[in-house]
Amino acid sequence: PEADESTDLQPLIAAQGYEAAVVWGENYDDAFSEEALIDGGDAYYAELGAWNPATGDYQGWLVAAVLDTEDGPMAWLVRPAVEEVSRG
Repeated sequence: PEADESTDLQPLIAAQGYEAAVVWGENYDDAFSEEALIDGGDAYYAELGAWNPATGDYQGWLVAAVLDTEDGPMAWLVRPAVEEVSRG
């Protein structure tokens, strides 16, 4: 479907059986050098390409997308949704 920045993709992702999280590069202290974030260019894109946001709280999640946005580096992570089993 056609989407812009205001489109909420969570319902579409949930319909496919996944849960998603959006994470920002600024929350990963060791992922990006200050120089790369300020100057951009080749150093920034090299660090963006090497960034693995599926660590820490997101260990085991799949990286669906790594993006360069106006607000800085961000990534979409997904994992299979866990259905709660009701015990009756």
